[in-house]
Amino acid sequence: MTPAVPAVRVQLPAALRPLAADRAETAVRARTVGEALRALAAAHPALAPRLLDREGRLLRYVNLFLDEEDVRHLGGLDAAVRDGAVLLIVPAIAGGSSCP
Repeated sequence: MTPAVPAVRVQLPAALRPLAADRAETAVRARTVGEALRALAAAHPALAPRLLDREGRLLRYVNLFLDEEDVRHLGGLDAAVRDGAVLLIVPAIAGGSSCP
């Protein structure tokens, strides 16, 4: 018997919600973080260029947390997910000005 593909909850930051039907959270089925992102991008194509480069790698300014752990420390896009896992997308924030 083939094991079921885990259901993963993906939480989106406010800046990306307009590209995903204004949803703060959505669910996908995937076995790895990379599969989860590809499923998310398939459901909401406008998100793809905001998350992955042309080769399918995570953009350097996007941080992903799988159940509160940085995926870069878990194997990156190859990190396995469990049923009910939470994948949090956090775009890096930079810029601004210094105060005198």
